[in-house]
Amino acid sequence: MREPKEKYRVIVPIYNGDGILEETLKEIGKLEYLDVCVFVDDASRDGTKEILKEWETKLANVYYMEENGQKIGSIQKVLEEMKEEGKLPEYIILSDGDTFFYNHNTKTAFRNAIDFLEENKLKAIAIKDVPYKNHNLLQRLQYWEYLSDRCMHNILSRKGYMRCICGAGGIYSSECLLKALKQHSLRHAGDDMEITCLVQKLGKVGYYNNDLEARTRVPNTWMGLFKQRIRWTLGAMDTYLKERDFYFGQVAKVNRYGWQILYEIGKLITYCGWYYALFLYPIPAFIIGWIGTYLLSLAFLLINPESKGERKKGIIWMIPTSWMIYITDIVRLPIAYGKCLSYQLIGWDKRMKFKLAKCPECNKFTPYRKWKKERDEYIPLDIKEVKCRKCGISSKMKR
Repeated sequence: MREPKEKYRVIVPIYNGDGILEETLKEIGKLEYLDVCVFVDDASRDGTKEILKEWETKLANVYYMEENGQKIGSIQKVLEEMKEEGKLPEYIILSDGDTFFYNHNTKTAFRNAIDFLEENKLKAIAIKDVPYKNHNLLQRLQYWEYLSDRCMHNILSRKGYMRCICGAGGIYSSECLLKALKQHSLRHAGDDMEITCLVQKLGKVGYYNNDLEARTRVPNTWMGLFKQRIRWTLGAMDTYLKERDFYFGQVAKVNRYGWQILYEIGKLITYCGWYYALFLYPIPAFIIGWIGTYLLSLAFLLINPESKGERKKGIIWMIPTSWMIYITDIVRLPIAYGKCLSYQLIGWDKRMKFKLAKCPECNKFTPYRKWKKERDEYIPLDIKEVKCRKCGISSKMKR
């Protein structure tokens, strides 16, 4: 591994990404920041490893996982290894295999963003995420949806909060990130939202929208869009349940973040009754819901300072965009409800290969990592070493 001249590294975990990896690497090469990138092959089963082998000499480092760590586990493993080698940088920039950071001088933009983080004494910041390659109408609509959603980033970040620092682009204090990852449930569906929540327990976070963009690929088919939104919704539900004490605490403070939490939870609950209305009066209920979605999305778009110069076009574009948002809401919520309920009731999660241990005291299931580091090797954890997150019991834990 190259000695870090910069005080940051860009960590890019990727799994089965041979269809997009080559293009991402070429884009990063054009922007001249390959030498600060650390790619993590999360035990891919396609040609990802072979592609990374070809680019290895141009990158800061490449890690090849022997076992899939569901992204979070692999990131933690890499950071711990870098720390033991004495090569852990002061800041970590997390990204995805389908994303690249854009600026005419990207490294300078990275330094500017880190300066912003340090000046405001933040633990992490979100980078403005922008859909890349809007080739079809569905992708174009997602551009306007992202622009509307970023309004909430601007509002919450003024008080040091963020709902979610997306996986496409975020800058973290490395020590803070390591502490947060140790408390992570390892669930992939809500990994970004859970990391954001855990980091906020350690300090304030912010939003950087000046001279740096995280350009990410968005789904180009309806099926891909539905799968993505179901995963996001399920992740949000999982995180709200796991970190409910933190979220209830924010609501009790009656701050901006608390109101945003109430809005989102209220939306999840309200849709239960809305499905009944759609069943009884499908056409009127659908039209009313679409109009409500349009007005709310348009309001967010108009008050977002980033939309300056595009607001007139946005009034028209938000009509089909709100229809897309409303359709995905109708489809994703009942599926996510069902999955979340089943996972909570039986303590089973087919989304992950991690194991579950049950505490005899509180009757809760605790996920645990399958590996630990010992004598420079990663070996499986013994079930007796598992600790319940609530009771701290280890010796009595059973599968």
